[in-house]
Amino acid sequence: MKNGLEVIADYFPNLGSTQRDQLRSMYAVYEFWNRKINLISRKDFPNLYLHHVLHSLSLVKVCSFSDGLCVLDLGTGGGFPGVPLAIFFPKVRFVLNDSIRKKVVSLQAICDELAVKNTELRCGRAEDMAPHPFDAVVCRAVAPIPRIVNWSRHLLKKNASLGWYLLKGAPSEVETLSTTPHTVWPISKFFSEEYFKTKHIIHLPPKTVYHTK
Repeated sequence: MKNGLEVIADYFPNLGSTQRDQLRSMYAVYEFWNRKINLISRKDFPNLYLHHVLHSLSLVKVCSFSDGLCVLDLGTGGGFPGVPLAIFFPKVRFVLNDSIRKKVVSLQAICDELAVKNTELRCGRAEDMAPHPFDAVVCRAVAPIPRIVNWSRHLLKKNASLGWYLLKGAPSEVETLSTTPHTVWPISKFFSEEYFKTKHIIHLPPKTVYHTK
């Protein structure tokens, strides 16, 4: 049976040598920092490549970020999907945001050790961030969709064309979208592993608005 890193290499055969080296180094670097602060469930840590890295890279299957874009990883937690995406798109700037300072400090060290130079770490709540010209927002299971949109809508460029790309479990939250334009992709369409049968990508256009009651 192939290990997680080999599975990633099969799905993304065009990765360069630097990218492969960075991905290969992730396990040891994350293992070290995960002992200091719980970035990833210790029980789930052996599944780092499949459950976290490959899951993050599913976004590559639906959106190719152009060179020079700036993307916000909202509530990055352990650095997902931001760190794997930054490795995959070395000419795109990724801002990784989280409200827990210990996580932000650890992730900065992780990015430094992996030589992922196109990331910026920010600590604080997204809704309190000053307006920023982001081209897109990505996040993974941070909160219900309306909250994610309302927290970060002011951070998108006025002429942004990409909007939100959300990694979610069962697509039941799509029901909250009502008539709002949206697209849903089952990740099982791209990856055959059992883990992805209940995982989905939800895209919302940049003009999405939720009115709080």
